[in-house]
Amino acid sequence: MKRIYLIVLSILTAFGANAQIINPMNASTIVELKEVEWTFPGFKDVTSKIKYLVSPTKIGFETAFSFNILRDTHNNITSMQTADINVNYPLDLKYRNTATVTGNRLDAMIQTADNSSSDPFADYKKETIYKNKLGQDSLLIVERMHTGGFEEVRRIKVNYNSNGTIASLHELLPMSNNYELAGYRNFGYSGTKRITDTSYAVASGGDDVTAYSRLFYTTGDKLDSVMVFNVSQGNENLEAGYRMVYNATDGIAEIFVTRVNGQQAAFEFRIQYTGTKTTITPPVGQNVIEKLDAHNFVCYPVPAINQLTVSSTDGKKYSYVLVDIFGKQITSTQALTQTTFNTAALANGVYLLNMYNEAGSFTTKKIIVNH
Repeated sequence: MKRIYLIVLSILTAFGANAQIINPMNASTIVELKEVEWTFPGFKDVTSKIKYLVSPTKIGFETAFSFNILRDTHNNITSMQTADINVNYPLDLKYRNTATVTGNRLDAMIQTADNSSSDPFADYKKETIYKNKLGQDSLLIVERMHTGGFEEVRRIKVNYNSNGTIASLHELLPMSNNYELAGYRNFGYSGTKRITDTSYAVASGGDDVTAYSRLFYTTGDKLDSVMVFNVSQGNENLEAGYRMVYNATDGIAEIFVTRVNGQQAAFEFRIQYTGTKTTITPPVGQNVIEKLDAHNFVCYPVPAINQLTVSSTDGKKYSYVLVDIFGKQITSTQALTQTTFNTAALANGVYLLNMYNEAGSFTTKKIIVNH
């Protein structure tokens, strides 16, 4: 086992010290891109064009498929087209995905190319992501097209740690109008750096580890590489290694992937980012709400015991809203330069204090209560 690990690590190291990786993806849906965001940090400002290349030999790569991602002025994904090599080289359009954002919900419609009908695209499935009060993804519902309409096939719940990092993803399957836990993933951290990603299958009243990943960082705290292991009957086997190379301007440049089969390590594919980062510009006539500088506020004592005082250092008046980590409002004030909250009745833990000005700009501070 150790020998296999060293083989892959030595090959990946040849691609440079500064790198970031993500899991491979078939990327037929927008939500699969969201899953990549859930899985590894640093993917939310992706470039607008991505190419997925496979290696038919050890020295060359050929394009397998590519994506073109479009975003709105708030950086939300609005559509994505997946093109695949088929009969007509270089690319045939294979999937079309469109998304709309309404309040705390993102709706994605996935369509497949249908050359046999007058309609070039046929509905395939739809996926809906709901957000909690803090704006975090909290629930994903997947529905697939069946005779007579769409039918739910699974849902995924996202659970968070108190510092906002993702703790776990729970996959629920609809069974006789009930939702049964079929599997889940736990994410482990060292501080805020994710270092493990473990998948479990739930069956017969027990939890069995099916796979896990180990994440490695550079001295500059950039995610450098990931080793992926599969687990069978208690035995772990190194399955793949991923390493991403950065460029000087846009960050992510490309990912090199090494597969391991029977103790033999070989390059299999890479993902190349060929576009540029989306520039976010507001529509004509729309004002931009800027985020306030958190340094304009002081909160004390730290941690709060029976009360918390917050004051602005610039002498301006602000409104203050104290919420728990689930977004539930505890108390609020009108515009003041300074105010004091009673925290004696609050349970020990982490809370969030939001500060707003009259224009709607805001910033957030993390508050710790410890009696």
